[in-house]
Amino acid sequence: YLALKIAVEYEGEGHLDPKRWADDILRYEMLEAAGWIVVRITKADVAGAGDRCARRVRAALARRS
Repeated sequence: YLALKIAVEYEGEGHLDPKRWADDILRYEMLEAAGWIVVRITKADVAGAGDRCARRVRAALARRS
């Protein structure tokens, strides 16, 4: 959601690599410093119908309204 400065990122198993994890943390810090909300989504968030994922994204959208 570019106009609202909301980023949704899926945290798959590839993010468990130590270098990737360190890079991710730095990127999240930079995004948050620039006023972005970062919604980090995992496998559990998209399980089933994805209700948990949808709730988390809606909560971020509500914070911007």
